[in-house]
Formats: sequence, structure tokens, C-alpha cells
Amino acid sequence: MKTLNLHNLFYFNKSEFDNGMFLKEVNNLNINNLLTEIKAENSSPQKSDGTLVQFEFKDGIFFILLALIVMIAYVKISGKNYLQRIFTSVTNFSYSNSFFKEKNLAHSLYNVILVFVFGASFAIFMSVISDYYKLTFYQEEKWLQLLIYFSFIFAMLIIHSILYLILGFLTQTTVIAYKYLFFLFNLVRVIAVINVFLLFGSVFSYGVWQTIFIWTSFILFITAFLIRLFRIVLIFFKNRFSLYYMILYFCSLEIVPIIVFIKLFNKYIA
Repeated sequence: MKTLNLHNLFYFNKSEFDNGMFLKEVNNLNINNLLTEIKAENSSPQKSDGTLVQFEFKDGIFFILLALIVMIAYVKISGKNYLQRIFTSVTNFSYSNSFFKEKNLAHSLYNVILVFVFGASFAIFMSVISDYYKLTFYQEEKWLQLLIYFSFIFAMLIIHSILYLILGFLTQTTVIAYKYLFFLFNLVRVIAVINVFLLFGSVFSYGVWQTIFIWTSFILFITAFLIRLFRIVLIFFKNRFSLYYMILYFCSLEIVPIIVFIKLFNKYIA
């Protein structure tokens, strides 16, 4: 592209103007090429490997994590011993039942906040896993990917709750179903609090340290899953359900959803 001579453009004499040299100089300036060059300069920091996009996404994630910590701090300060009580209810079956019987409406707001924290933090963790294992699911649209994960998590929680309530209604064990869901959501809230702090390491560290934080989160989720299964088995034995109901439960509400999730993961995400 020919460069416009600014000297000739702004400092011309009458004879040059009469001879059309000024207009010739302007016509030699290719406007289309100039616009193309400007666009290229503006987009040059965004490399083809998505470095700039990743950086901006991590900035957003940082502020989201800060907001989640503020929410946890609000629950901690305003709820006094609320966090301690939900941690205790996860590890103590009889305390969980007594906590359930209180039905304290003052805790409703804290319950909703921490469930939201769980959904947001688990969605971020899934996004980290997508990057770590280089999954192709909406990899170029990170915010949309995060929103899909967030929606998927809440959809699974709602479906899981509805299935248990239906099962409790059919087997005339509605109270037991409500007690289990109370325990489950307390477990979810405990995971949320721990996972938010682990995410700082998973998102913003690299190499070996990132691997350590990611696998620590995996261990957290596996431990929570085993605690939940143990609580379910304990409920069956405590209430003297038949072995047939236990097998039916695990096949319909535990094994089948895992198989379906693996199938969907392999088809749409991996």
C-alpha cells in the first residue's frame, strides 16, 4: 500500500493543486487497505490460539469468584453459626434430623445463596476441566459454555429432587425423602464453600500446581458422593426397607443417571 505523503497533502502550492497532483496523491491512498490494516492492528493482540480470550475470561472468573466469596462471608457473618451447623449435619446423621425439624425460615436465604454458590463454582470447575483435558464443547465461546454448565447443574438438582419426592410419594415415605433432600442440599452447600477456594488454584495456577488443585477438587466430589451413598444405605437400613427396594433404587436413581451422563458426555462434550 502506498503511503500518503502528509507533506504533499498539507503543504501544497497553487500550481500543484492546479495540476491535480493533490487529488492524485489522495486517490493513491487505498481506503480499503487502510481499513484492513486498522482492523488487523486492533485484533493483533488476539492470537489464533485464543490467548487474549482466555485472559479476558479468567479476569471475569476472578471477579465471579470474589463475588462468591463475598456471598459466603455474608452467610458466615449474618448467619452466625449457620455454616458450622451445616458442616456438622453432613457428618452427623442424628444432628441432621434435629436440624431438619427446626425448619428455621431465617436460614432460607442462606440456603439459596449457598446453592447458587455451588452451581456457579461447579460450573467454573467444569470449565476448568474442559480446558485441562482440551474438550471441544463450546471451547471458542467460553461464557456460553459456562452458562450451559450452570444451567445443566441446576437442572440436575431439580430433576434429582423431583424424582426423590415422587419416589417418596409412591412408597409413602415423603418425610424420609424430605430429610434426605435436606441432607443432600447441606452436602452441596459444604462442597460449595470448599470448592470456591480450591478454584483459585485450579484457575490461576499452571503445571503441577494446577493438577494438584484439580485432583483435590476431584477427591472432594468423590468423597461427597461416597458420603451421600453411605447416608442413603443408612436410611434404608434404619427404616428397614427391603433389599428389593434398595436394588430398585440404586438401579433407577444412581446407576442409570451415571450411564446416561457418560453417554451424553462422550457424544456432545468429549
